[in-house]
Amino acid sequence: MPRLPSDLPPVTIVVLVVLAVALVLSEPVVGRAQYRHFLAEVADRGEPARLRHYARWIAQGWAWAVLVTGAVVVLPEVGLAELGLRRQDLNRPLTGLGITLSPSMLSGFAIGLVLGVVLLAVAVRRGRSQDPPNLEAVRPMLPTTRRGRWGWAGVSVTAGITEEILYRGLLVLVVTALAPDLPPGLLVLGLAVLFGLAHWYQGRAGMLSTGLAGALLTGLYLVTGSLLLPILVHCLIDLRALLIPSVVAPPTDDPEAVPASPGSRSVVPGHDPVST
Repeated sequence: MPRLPSDLPPVTIVVLVVLAVALVLSEPVVGRAQYRHFLAEVADRGEPARLRHYARWIAQGWAWAVLVTGAVVVLPEVGLAELGLRRQDLNRPLTGLGITLSPSMLSGFAIGLVLGVVLLAVAVRRGRSQDPPNLEAVRPMLPTTRRGRWGWAGVSVTAGITEEILYRGLLVLVVTALAPDLPPGLLVLGLAVLFGLAHWYQGRAGMLSTGLAGALLTGLYLVTGSLLLPILVHCLIDLRALLIPSVVAPPTDDPEAVPASPGSRSVVPGHDPVST
C-alpha cells in the first residue's frame, strides 16, 4: 500500500480536495468540448490540426501534473512520496488488496508486460494481427504521417505519466485522507467510476473500458505502493495504438494527409486513447 499520512493539516486537506474536485468536475465537461472541437478541426484541416491538438494536449496534461506536484511539495506534512512518486522497493514483498507480491513476481510481471508488447509488434509486422474492434472510436485520433506518430507517442507518454499522478496519486491521497477506513475494494471501485466518467465523451462503452483500466491501475498502485509500475503499464497501453496494422507504416509525410470524417467518434487528449 502507498505510504500515506493518517492526519494531514487542514490547509493541506483543503487545497488537495479543491484540486481533486476541480479535476473530477472539469474533465468530463472539458473533455467533451475538446472532443467536438477536435473532430471539427481535423475534418477541416487534417493532420496539421491533429498535430496542433497533440501539442495542446501534452501541454495541458503537464500543466495539471506540475500544479499538483507543486502543491504537495509546498504543503505541510505531505510530499512526492505520498503522491506515489517514489522509488519502487524491490527488496521486500508487497502486500495490498489481500495480495502478496514477491519481488520476483513483480519483476516477472514487468518483464512479461514488455515481452507481450514486443510479441504484438512482431505479430503486426508479420501481418498476423488485426485492427481492434473498437478502432472506429479512436480512428480520428490516430496519426497519418511519420511526424504524427512521434506526436502520438508524446501524447501517450504524457497521458501515462500525468494521469497516474492525477487519477491515482492525487485521488488516492485525497480519498484516504478523508476516509482512512474505506475498504481498498471500495476505493478501487470509486476511482474506477471517476476515471470512467472522465471519458464521458466516449459513451457507455468507452466509460466502461476506461473504468476497468482505471481499476487495474489503481490496484497496481495500491499493491506496489508506487506509481512507477502503473505509469509503465499506462504508457504501454496508450502506445499500443502505434501497433494497429493500419497505423504501423503511415504512407506519407505530407502534413495534409488523411483528414478525419466529421462523423467519426474520437478520444480526447490526456486520456487513454486506445484502451481507455
